[in-house]
Amino acid sequence: MKKTPKILSNLFLIFSVLLLCYVFYRSEFYYSESKIDYYLSYYLISFFLIILSIVSYFIEHKIKVKITMLLVSTTIGLYLCEGILTLRFINFVNSQEKLFQETIKRSDIKYDTRTKIQVYDDLKKKNPETVLYISPSVFKKKN
Repeated sequence: MKKTPKILSNLFLIFSVLLLCYVFYRSEFYYSESKIDYYLSYYLISFFLIILSIVSYFIEHKIKVKITMLLVSTTIGLYLCEGILTLRFINFVNSQEKLFQETIKRSDIKYDTRTKIQVYDDLKKKNPETVLYISPSVFKKKN
């Protein structure tokens, strides 16, 4: 029964260090240090979790379980809130799109509703030397 509290502390520490390594990899290698400001909050969370996992070696098992339950339920709650807000935003965007389409139908102004590819294909039929502009950011190295 003595090993059980140590196992939980070890899992905390391993998870925290792996999270820090992943954040470091994404920040420094994947994005070539271009998004350090974005990953600063993730660094702080990782360091907070490492400190919390080190402290967990010195507290009782019951308190560790309560802290774990608090962190897990908070994380699940935040993800649920994010999911709900994302679905609401998608519904809001869809309703705004429908409202825009209805406004277009009611107005006398003629809008071109074709996609870029459809416009390109039509222009290509008229003039075979027509080219499509591609932004340089498309060619930016991602990894």
